[in-house]
Amino acid sequence: HTTMKMFTQLATFTLCLHTVLAVPAPQGLLNGLSNWLSSTVEGEVDNYGNAPYSVVQTFDGYEERNYPSVKWVCTRSGGFRSLFGYISGTNDRNQKIDMTVPVMMTESEKGSEMCFYLTEDFQSNPPQPTASGVYLVQKKDVNVYAMSMGGYPNMEVESGKLREKLERGRASQVDFSSYMSMSYDSPWKVVNRRNDVMFKKL
Repeated sequence: HTTMKMFTQLATFTLCLHTVLAVPAPQGLLNGLSNWLSSTVEGEVDNYGNAPYSVVQTFDGYEERNYPSVKWVCTRSGGFRSLFGYISGTNDRNQKIDMTVPVMMTESEKGSEMCFYLTEDFQSNPPQPTASGVYLVQKKDVNVYAMSMGGYPNMEVESGKLREKLERGRASQVDFSSYMSMSYDSPWKVVNRRNDVMFKKL
């Protein structure tokens, strides 16, 4: 247990160092640490509200999901800090809102959009953002094909892998013009990380 504690601290320190120095963390090292720790440590439980979805059907290596129509707060220009500012009180009520998971990124020809799911308490009447470039969106009910992976993946590469799977017999049912990636964990968590990548079903 002492060795494990030291290893975890070392892993966290490595991540902190790379964040502070603003240099990319070595992907292989992070994935290796993450996978090794995941196989030896029991999973952590995070107390964040989750964006709701249901599994419609499971396939080989991916699944079809339904995401109901819910509200998200999003930005195309401000990134994580702007959205975190909104839930921390940068809104017309100076109201704090609990952090949720996942952080959703949508990549398309229009560029990138980052969104936070709004907790159930704020779905019907959320405060309005006051920072520029932050906006509320009622996302439509949608079915997607989704694949999950651990570690610190390159989501563009992972979307390519999912695309290959879908092109093998489901190409006519998929909108390949954009993909979404879902991140469920903070960068500091190295154990049992979860990431999803998905394409919309036509």
